[in-house]
Amino acid sequence: MMRELSLSILDLAENSISAGARFVSIGIVESPGRDLMTITIEDDVCGMDEAMLSRAASPFATTRATRRIGLGIPMMQQSAEASGGGVEIISSPGAGTKLTATFGLSNIDRPPMGDLAATMLSLIIASPKGAEIALEYRAGEKCFEFDTRPIRAIMGEVPLTNPEVLEWISGELKAGIDSLDGGA
Repeated sequence: MMRELSLSILDLAENSISAGARFVSIGIVESPGRDLMTITIEDDVCGMDEAMLSRAASPFATTRATRRIGLGIPMMQQSAEASGGGVEIISSPGAGTKLTATFGLSNIDRPPMGDLAATMLSLIIASPKGAEIALEYRAGEKCFEFDTRPIRAIMGEVPLTNPEVLEWISGELKAGIDSLDGGA
């Protein structure tokens, strides 16, 4: 089991980018009234057929040629189930994949979020060729949204991996997530 949810998010989103996703959307909703946390990771990559989808929670089901195991989904599922939640995956060939994990928000077995700002920054650095990444994080009534698309449009030819741009993005992510009082 991953020690922090942000590391599971990083692993799953990196897998999407490695598989050729042009857009990865990450949604996090903390609902204190329902004692529920939901994490959604959605991509626009090729999707999975029913046979692969039925094996997706197995660590030995992977499409990678570089290694024969894939731990992202099984580890997210284990963390979710340990806290009273679960994982649902919706996917079909050509339509991308959407993974939704639910957690008991106050459950002692729910891993902490960890450094989500660093996770988002790592994803941006890992996709310099242009995979777009969006985050919507809701904690109760508060919401923070981040999307690389408008930043990339403003920056034009300047890559998001430019050190000054990364420094600005890092500050924006940290301030936005910290403003939710639930980002740690």
